[in-house]
Amino acid sequence: MGGARMPTSDLQELVDSPVETLQCEYKEWIDISSDHEARASTARHISALANYGGGFIVFGFRDSDLAPTGASPFPTYTHDMIASISKHYLEPSVHCDVMQVKSNLGHTHAVVVVPSHAAVPICARAGGPQRDGKVRGIRQGAYYLRKTGPESAPIVSASEWAAV
Repeated sequence: MGGARMPTSDLQELVDSPVETLQCEYKEWIDISSDHEARASTARHISALANYGGGFIVFGFRDSDLAPTGASPFPTYTHDMIASISKHYLEPSVHCDVMQVKSNLGHTHAVVVVPSHAAVPICARAGGPQRDGKVRGIRQGAYYLRKTGPESAPIVSASEWAAV
């Protein structure tokens, strides 16, 4: 993936035939401009995808069945917003592309194109907000990876580093 842009046809496939994989995370619309837990969660997915070799976060799909959820109620799915999340939560920060892709059903989805990490893996430089005594979204100092499920979870064993 590197810094190359994805062909439009590949991005089109992501929104027309959604399938969650280790390289592709689908999310409902969330308020990434002011909801700190949503921002931290987005950072966790960016970190895990970058450490796994790159991938995509596609917004505008229901988590349970990947049905499209319609237009975004939040006008913040921009390169600058994703960059600010990456700069705040990740070390080194990850430079992602953000594309707006219209599905064949007529819904516009934000697609965050996450490159593979460069010379060093991506670490969480800041933790997410605390609620009920538990850190939400991302834990400072943790390294995340895409795992079977699929999910974005901390690296907890030496064997998981092989994928990085």
